[in-house]
Amino acid sequence: MKGVDVDVELLIQRVSEISEIQSASTMHILFSQIWHDPGLSFEHEEGAHCLTNLSLSHRMVDNIWLPNVCIVNSKGSVIHKSPTPNIFLAIFPNGTVWMNYRIVVESPCEMDFSFFPMDRVMCTTIFESYSFNVGKYPAGVWDQLNIKLFFRRSYGFYILQIYLPTYCMVLISWISFWLDRKSLPARVTLGVSSLMALTLQYSNVARSLPKVSYVKGLDLFMFGCVGYIFLSIVELAVVGTLENKRTRPHEDFMTEDEIKKNVFQRTFSSKSFRSGYGPPRGCESNCGSPEEWQKPSWNDRTYVECPEPKPPGSSSPPDLEADANNQRVAVAVRLAGPRH
Repeated sequence: MKGVDVDVELLIQRVSEISEIQSASTMHILFSQIWHDPGLSFEHEEGAHCLTNLSLSHRMVDNIWLPNVCIVNSKGSVIHKSPTPNIFLAIFPNGTVWMNYRIVVESPCEMDFSFFPMDRVMCTTIFESYSFNVGKYPAGVWDQLNIKLFFRRSYGFYILQIYLPTYCMVLISWISFWLDRKSLPARVTLGVSSLMALTLQYSNVARSLPKVSYVKGLDLFMFGCVGYIFLSIVELAVVGTLENKRTRPHEDFMTEDEIKKNVFQRTFSSKSFRSGYGPPRGCESNCGSPEEWQKPSWNDRTYVECPEPKPPGSSSPPDLEADANNQRVAVAVRLAGPRH
């Protein structure tokens, strides 16, 4: 049995969408089928020479034999209706039939995001007859029309929306390297803020991409930028730790006796100030006895008598001991004034 040769013409009007989530492309095409049906020939009829072709309404489509060429791998196809179905049917005098559709086809696409967004997309559309089974037609090699469309992604959008903002975030995190190492809060704020902004941006981008089991090209770029910002935060932690060790007081490494001695020296250190109502005078805190307070050299000084501690095992009553200590502890402050 010999089949019917069907010529197919395809005119792509526009590609409205290529969806990464659905892995499909949506195209508006003009789809034409041309075949020869001897039963529809009218060239021998009277007055046939007056007609070059016979144009019929879409209502006549159901009354003639159709090869029923279908897009077998499409996810969906719809014939335009504006307002009637966009179907054109023409029959020529020799029996040649030409039928044209204006349809919207959603075809599957093969996508590899290893180099996204600098990748390529291949969309395949397969045409074959679908209405006839092997019981009616013998097994053999029958024609199948494969159309492969290759698209190269325009990455200008991703440069403006992803790459440039990400570069700016990384550079902002590097500003902390030029700040004073003692300004640790400001440096940490820059690093953490940049990391949070980059994480938020990456989550927004990931929502528009399919969930694949391999690493995408954009993932490598984003992970690299996150690594740069994370290392800058680690550098801040290392610098802060070293700075604390360098500026830590040396008392942390003193013995107990040295610490007591240092505290005593700080408590009774000498200071000087200048009075606004008289000549300059010194102010000194030191240990002295009441007899020494009467000397002229102590007139302009603030002095403290430091009582000697009671020796261990003293048998003095607690009240007498407290009174004796209270008598020995005295603070005398003499303000500078005119001397006579």
